[in-house]
Amino acid sequence: MTFPKSCHPTNQMQPSSICPPTSSTQRFSPDTQTHLFATIPPERRGIDGAYDYFGLRNRVIQTFEHQFGSINLGDINLTQRGAVIVLQGRFCDLHLIYQLIAIALRTDGTEGVEINGVTVFKPTDVVRSTDNA
Repeated sequence: MTFPKSCHPTNQMQPSSICPPTSSTQRFSPDTQTHLFATIPPERRGIDGAYDYFGLRNRVIQTFEHQFGSINLGDINLTQRGAVIVLQGRFCDLHLIYQLIAIALRTDGTEGVEINGVTVFKPTDVVRSTDNA
């Protein structure tokens, strides 16, 4: 391949000079261009289906509320890191943690669940700690 004289790598190009297209230059029309983000990734799809940066987190919370209703789930904090749900907090029921993990993993877009920072207390310990407050 030969470069036009003004485009040769050893020549310094002027800011206003533009390399003329050569036969090996591939031109793209708007019809042939692909869009990298033509669809919303599942972890960024919100409750209403529109783009939402924390969409996965919001959909998991909505599922928790639908599944458990108005019962107190304890002191939990749910965050999202990409396609991973991070579950933190204080629980008095290990079975509840397993249920929350299972629900989160069944939610479309979830690749994993982290449970860093989860503390499991005996139910009597939680009652005593709230009585002192």
